[in-house]
Amino acid sequence: MEQEKVSGLDRFFQNCLVYKKECMAGVMSLLVVGVAVIAFSSSGPSYTDFQRTQTAFARWESNPTDTALFSHLVEALKNTTDLHQKYDALIAQKWIEAGDYDRAIPYAQSGIKKLQAECPLHASFAETTLLIGRGLYQEALEKAMGLKELLGDDPQLYTHNLIRIACLQRHLENTPGEIAAWKDLQEFAKGSEEVQKSVLAQYQDKNLDLTHYISERKAALGF
Repeated sequence: MEQEKVSGLDRFFQNCLVYKKECMAGVMSLLVVGVAVIAFSSSGPSYTDFQRTQTAFARWESNPTDTALFSHLVEALKNTTDLHQKYDALIAQKWIEAGDYDRAIPYAQSGIKKLQAECPLHASFAETTLLIGRGLYQEALEKAMGLKELLGDDPQLYTHNLIRIACLQRHLENTPGEIAAWKDLQEFAKGSEEVQKSVLAQYQDKNLDLTHYISERKAALGF
């Protein structure tokens, strides 16, 4: 039973660290929407191109391991630059959800590059996710720490970033850094309870929620 509990915490920690699937949805969805707005604000694709690409993507999305379906999607996107901008982000999101960061990275980088001018902080947060996916934890931590100083006007992203910092500090076995991050989160919650409740609700893994996870970490760290 104790081993199952530990395994559950480790699994939840990995979700918090990488911020994928449910945790990843917020930033990647913003990336998708942001890129779509940029792509379609100046000129739109023809109806035929739109329908062809939409159908190809839907078929591949339902079976992302089918290489033939992905080839059809790539072919549909070849001559439609505007649609490519939108679907790069959608493709990256799907690969990230599948845990295939090697395939996700070039598509995500393309989407992030287009988003930087409109939403630079969210683009930076997404870049940190890619660093984690590549196993570059120290570099990801440094980027997250730098981002922390810039997120005062975005309480939701600030909260997500603090959780990420704490998880990265744990992964890098920096106990003082992990304690400091959880204390920062605790202090920040005093003035933004509703925001933090909304964020914590996104970090759920079956019967284990983030509130329980933080309590376990505080007990383990002795504060």
